[in-house]
Amino acid sequence: MFYLKLKKLLKHIKNTIMTKHIFYTKILTFTFFFISYFGYSQAPEGINYQAVLRKSNGQLWSNYELISIVEIVQGNISGPPVYREKHTSVTNGQGIVNYVIGGGVPNFGSFESIDWNVGPYYLKLNIDFMNGEGLQLYGIQQLLSVPYALHAKVADSIAGGGSGQQGPIGPPGADGQDGAPGLPGADGQDGADGQP
Repeated sequence: MFYLKLKKLLKHIKNTIMTKHIFYTKILTFTFFFISYFGYSQAPEGINYQAVLRKSNGQLWSNYELISIVEIVQGNISGPPVYREKHTSVTNGQGIVNYVIGGGVPNFGSFESIDWNVGPYYLKLNIDFMNGEGLQLYGIQQLLSVPYALHAKVADSIAGGGSGQQGPIGPPGADGQDGAPGLPGADGQDGADGQP
């Protein structure tokens, strides 16, 4: 009788341990999957942008719903567009509106495909205040520096190739122009008297 109870108890312990083992194996597998899937992070594809919106009389557009078209053009302020997107947003009490350029609804080009090495680039902001006047050009400014992470994508692709051999020495350049004449020197000492 004691033997049967002991056997039953051991079987129960074995089943409990196996059940826990399977449970912990599933949890561990899920954890590794979660870490490997979500743990792989990349820099976000976007540029934070903030603007204070004022009316022509200097008053703020406070708590106002608007539609913005953000456009990136290349070369100069009237250069060809490389990217355009739409944002629908609301200004806060101080007339401030925030965007993540690259996070709007694109309607021309691809933000990820902008080659930041082929600048300069300019940002155009067009706003529809939904007051019946339609889109208005609100400002243009040059993007003087590109976020590090966006330029680093290019550097990563270049760095993988390694360095090539040094090229041959080029021909000598032309002689430069002669410099400006110098100031006259001081008078020298008188020479010895001549023979009579």
